[in-house]
Amino acid sequence: MLAGASGFHDPAICALGGLRRLGYDGEGVRDLGLEPAPGVREAFDASLLLFYSGRHGKSKPSLDLLTSHLTEALSVLHDIRALVPELASAFAAGDLAGIARCVGEQQRLKKKLPGRFVDDHVEQVVARVRATGAEAQLPGGKISAFVLVVCPDGQQAAVRAALADLREVRFRTTDVGTRATQI
Repeated sequence: MLAGASGFHDPAICALGGLRRLGYDGEGVRDLGLEPAPGVREAFDASLLLFYSGRHGKSKPSLDLLTSHLTEALSVLHDIRALVPELASAFAAGDLAGIARCVGEQQRLKKKLPGRFVDDHVEQVVARVRATGAEAQLPGGKISAFVLVVCPDGQQAAVRAALADLREVRFRTTDVGTRATQI
């Protein structure tokens, strides 16, 4: 309806919400479950920071480029998908450092994809976050306006100082997906 572009997983996770492990069978999506160890959900939520950079870009050009070069991108996409079991295991074990490592590795792999997923500004922001010991992910099929940071060892103050030029956005995760209301 919005004539936008998104990854295949975006509508599914928006509709379902929460922390989930999704599986795909063609166009079908299955919730495979994610079983965090007791207290991990709360610790994970407390480790997250979100920043707004003020930068905007359309996803469609990057996703079109990715689609037109899909054969060359497949190995990187498979490497990204291979992080899922490791990430699920880190959640099950309560390993915040392992979760952060997977988030950072996805960002490192993403820059290998054809499309506008990374530029000098993205590299510089990610480097500033990593210098604190935290990991960053710029979600989306473009050079994102948002920076999601996982602080596995309490680096929140250091990250806030390192990204003082960006605006922090307060948020929390929920167990429910997007809900529509009629106006």
